[in-house]
Order: sequence, then structure tokens, then C-alpha cells
Amino acid sequence: MMRLFFTQFPLRASATLEEVLEIGKAWIYESPHTKLEKRDLDNLRENGDLVSKDNQKVIIARVEGDNSEFIGLKSIIEGSRGDRFYGILTAAKTSSGLDVAVVVDYDAANAVKYLPDTKKPYVIKKLLSEIGGGRDGDLVVGNKPVRLKAGEEEFVADILRGKVGNMPVVYASATDRRNILVNTEYLSRSLAGIAHVFEEPSREFSFMLRGFMNGSNVYGGAVGVFWPGDIRTFSFMPSVISRERNIEDKIVQEVIFSLRTKRPSRYLTWEFLEGLSREKEIARLRLEREEDSNTLLNLYEESIASKNEEIARFEERVKRLENELRKSRLNSTSGIGLFPDPQVIQLYQGEIRTIVREALQNALRSCNPGKTRRQVILQKLVEIIPVDNERERYVEHIKKILNNYKGMTPEIREGLRELGFEVVDGGKHYKVVMIDDPNGVVGTLPRTPSDWRAGRNGASQLIRDFL
Repeated sequence: MMRLFFTQFPLRASATLEEVLEIGKAWIYESPHTKLEKRDLDNLRENGDLVSKDNQKVIIARVEGDNSEFIGLKSIIEGSRGDRFYGILTAAKTSSGLDVAVVVDYDAANAVKYLPDTKKPYVIKKLLSEIGGGRDGDLVVGNKPVRLKAGEEEFVADILRGKVGNMPVVYASATDRRNILVNTEYLSRSLAGIAHVFEEPSREFSFMLRGFMNGSNVYGGAVGVFWPGDIRTFSFMPSVISRERNIEDKIVQEVIFSLRTKRPSRYLTWEFLEGLSREKEIARLRLEREEDSNTLLNLYEESIASKNEEIARFEERVKRLENELRKSRLNSTSGIGLFPDPQVIQLYQGEIRTIVREALQNALRSCNPGKTRRQVILQKLVEIIPVDNERERYVEHIKKILNNYKGMTPEIREGLRELGFEVVDGGKHYKVVMIDDPNGVVGTLPRTPSDWRAGRNGASQLIRDFL
């Protein structure tokens, strides 16, 4: 069994499981891939009810727990090659609210090279439009971006670090000109019910946020995806965003693909509903002093089989995650994946990677003539490190800001701040330092320029000192 899609999110707490069930039924009978009609699915009322037609069957599960109710709908479609598609909607009504999970699984009869393409199931849009999203921590699930405001840095850091909420966050950072490089409205619609989308207000917000996140936030126009309770974060660099067509679709696909390895909360799995249902039936038979031992034995066996199936699914998921973890360790981007994160605050996104790549290129040029083992390894290392133009962009901005420098002005001070620099008064020169940089690299600019070349010379000096 292979997972094609998964998401889990809260709905409006006052909604009922019956509302969820009716939307789930509509998901099935409105699908172009079914021959079942609404009147067929109207027969699904009680736990274990089943309807079938041609190559499809649909089962309902509904059971009550302690101060909670659960409902599930599973559609199974058999393909012409013996493969099967499973569409599963589960919902739980508890004292803390109403949660739903949507799963699409695929079971191939034979080995397959590629998994079938899957889109975001339509039922998610119907649930959000007809019922409405619930609260995920301090956020309401919806289809609009969260436009952040100054002063919310600590609140945002708690969400990005997984302290609040259970859904992933796509974070679009601002450039030094306060631009957002992606269409956050489109991302929010596409990822509604899957992830929140944050839009950063300014570069200054980035600097403030950096202090709360120990420098692990994205900035300068980059887009990052943050997972709750997980140190794993991937980002799209500004240079990639600028040159890639339909970058928003690629971000959406990356999020959906990554969620395949996420495990639903146990109370929202089909196996949990089946197991709880059998436990209830066993308890009822005991209470009624059922004398039919065979009935009781069969229920025990079915309950054990259900739990074994659930364990097998979890073990399969664990193996998949272990494989991904091994790949992640090999392809990590903390430094370039070959050494631990040096814990240096980066001036621009990808700075460490750029410096390492340049150092490797210099080492490659110094190799002895002819093919050597050292040359081969260095060449491979250079090839696996992505190339971007963030450094060149910073260089051009510094030159532009200081082009006509005749002394410090509020505009120059603000322009340098947007690039991550703080200007400090200091004697005959202004000191230029990185905001919140514990390493204390210091550049200078003259307080009273001697001639027209002061701006160019100052820019060149800052570029040598910092870039």
C-alpha cells in the first residue's frame, strides 16, 4: 500500500459529523470516476453498511468513544490491472473540536515504476466552503494568506518552531524592497486545508524574527516550508523563484509530496475506527452474557487482525521515514550536507553554500594538471552545490545605495538596514555591522567624504569585509 495524499485539519467546532458525512458522500457520487449515485449512498447510515456497483464499493464506519464520536467513509475502486485506489475520509468530534483527515492510497497488483499522479481531493474544498475551517492553535484554517504585522515576531516564531498548531506553514519572506516573490493568494487557495501561508511584511521583520529562531528563518525573498514538531525545513531560494516558471505549483507539489510520509493522528485512522467498533461489540456481548462463543471468538480475531494491519501500516511508514531520513542526511542543506550547521547567521539566503562552493572551485583550480582523485571529488562537490545569484544581487544593492555617498543620510541608513546592516556612530567613521551578528565583523564608512569616489570606495570596502 502506497500513500498518494494525506492531510489533517480542524473544521468549525460547532459542525456535526452528519454534515461531514453528507459532504463525504457527495465527494464520491459527484466524482467522474464512479457509477454510484446519491440514492445508492443514502443507504449508508449505520456502522458497517456497504454499497457496491461494478468495480467500486463504499463502506461507512461510525462509533462512539468516551465523550467523543467518530465517523469514516472509505471508497475502494478496482482498476483494470488489478490495482486499487482507496479514498478515505475520517472525522472525530471531541471535547476539543472537530478534526478531519483525507487520505488517498494506492495498492498495485504488480511492481510499478511510477506512482499515479494525484491532485488535492475536491472534498477538502467542499468541507472548507460548506462547513468552514476550525482553529489550528491560534490560526483559523482557510484559503487566505496570513499577512503578518510588526510586533508578531515571537508569535510567528512559536508557530514556525512547532510550539503552536499542527499544520505546516509556507512562509514567504520579503525582499529588501518589501516585495513578495510568489503569489500568496494562489498558494493559499491551493494549500487550503493542507498548510497555512504566511506573508512577511518587511526585511526588518526578518531581522526581528531571526532573534527568536536562532537564525533558522528564511529571508530576502526566499520561501520556506516549516513542519510542526519537525526540524526538517526546505526552502526555495529567490534566484530559483525568479527563474522557475509556475513556481507556486512546484511549491504546492513539494508540500503535498512531503505530507505523504506524515502519519495521521491515530484517532483519525480507519484502523482505529474499525478496532474501536469491534471493542464496543465485544463489550456489548460480554455485558449481555452472550453464550455464542464462536461469535465472540470471531470478533476477537477480527479485532486482532485489524490491530495487526494497523501495526503493519505503521511499520511500513517507519521504514519509509527511515529511508527518507538517510537520504536527508546525505542531501542536507544545513551547510552543504557534508558537515554540521556552523551556526553562523547568514547575511543572505545561501551565503554559507556560496562561500563553500567558491572555496571548492579555488581548490579545484589549484589541482595538479591531469585527472586526479582529488580533482574528481572536488568537481563532484562543486556540481552538487546549487548556483544562485544572491551574492551578486547584494553587491549591486550596496553599490546602488552608496553610489552618490556624500555623508550618512536616513535613506542610506535605512537602505543598509534592509540589507541586514546596522550603522553605528564611531569617531571619524561610521561603523557598519551585521544586525545581531555575534561574530562582530566591522566595516566602516567615512563620516565626511573627501571626494566623489568615497561612495564607490566605501561600497568596495563593505563588499570585501562582508561578501
